[in-house]
Amino acid sequence: MQSLLKPKHLHMHSALFNLLSQFNKFSSDELQLIEAQLVVRKVKENEFLLERGAVCREILFITEGLVRTLIHNNDGEEQTHYFIKENQFIADLESFNNLTPATESIQAVCDSTLIVLSKKSIDLLIASIPQWKETMLQIAQKALMEKIYTRNAYLGVDATARYLKFITEQGDIALCAPQSIIASYLGITPQSLSRIRKQVR
Repeated sequence: MQSLLKPKHLHMHSALFNLLSQFNKFSSDELQLIEAQLVVRKVKENEFLLERGAVCREILFITEGLVRTLIHNNDGEEQTHYFIKENQFIADLESFNNLTPATESIQAVCDSTLIVLSKKSIDLLIASIPQWKETMLQIAQKALMEKIYTRNAYLGVDATARYLKFITEQGDIALCAPQSIIASYLGITPQSLSRIRKQVR
């Protein structure tokens, strides 16, 4: 029975292993050790994975679905900062590394499947696999550069141009994220977004 289950189990984690292999080589023993620390979690649309003010104790890898980071401004309105898509990691790293309160919330935009690495598991992997810490730092650095590039692309352009850039470069998100969330990401009201969409059509 085990031999039948194992390939399916490995397939579930293959996207994560493929990403890791882009940055470093891991032996089969190391991959087995990593796999032993992975927990799969299914979450529902709008479920919070981390709330602002709580301490982040997990690093999440999205295998299916879509997740966002957000804050509430002084008026209590939601502002979406980033979308995290399939085959990407998400965590509040400052909170995770320093055990300080998170400055943003993390929420599932739609029903999603995640691979979860707890702080205890991460510490074990750092102690057991020489290249683990370096690999995670490289992945975090690449993700940060992508975030900066994406956000900078929206600076200095009007709302219509922001929306056109969004559907061109992040069209997969446009298909599954509610309009209210897309509006908060683009920094406009849902009413303005509705008007722009009609004009663009």
